[in-house]
Amino acid sequence: LPTEIAGNGGFAEASTGDILQSEELIRDVLIVFFTNSTWIMRSTGNPVEPFRFYRLNVSRTTNAPYGSVAYDITASSMGARGLIMSDGVGVDRYDENVIDLFEDINNNSFAQCFAQRYDSQNQTWMLYPADETDSSTSDRILVYNFLEETWAIYKPNLGALVQTPTSPNTLSCLGLGFTTTDYTWND
Repeated sequence: LPTEIAGNGGFAEASTGDILQSEELIRDVLIVFFTNSTWIMRSTGNPVEPFRFYRLNVSRTTNAPYGSVAYDITASSMGARGLIMSDGVGVDRYDENVIDLFEDINNNSFAQCFAQRYDSQNQTWMLYPADETDSSTSDRILVYNFLEETWAIYKPNLGALVQTPTSPNTLSCLGLGFTTTDYTWND
């Protein structure tokens, strides 16, 4: 069937040679972070071509596939040239007032970075490997308070956290968990 007939398939293409890293939905716009550019995917209202990509910039990079976070009216991502945020109109760095915190991240290991938003604390936690270590696994947490726009670095006591048994002192994701124990009659 021809793709000119509404409801019969098709595709939307971002005309870039960059690799798609991550995406976040804010309002009615999908913000798509590529390796060297940021695009939005927006509805056109046309049933023949319902969605179209629009380029926002070609100078902000994203290297962390798991490092993007959606806020109410913006989306953020992590890259070798800085922590970036987009409102669907433009893309800017939001870490310029604490550039020394960003420079602590190992630039060769952004693929290991992970970010999670915690609304109850008004914080975003970003796991990253420190530049001072030779490891490519995350061992630090960059905490961003998005309500007060303040920052902190957390070097956790990793013995208190659940972690990969084969790689101690590493972090790879955030979330809630629980442990189970098999009780015997003697317990």
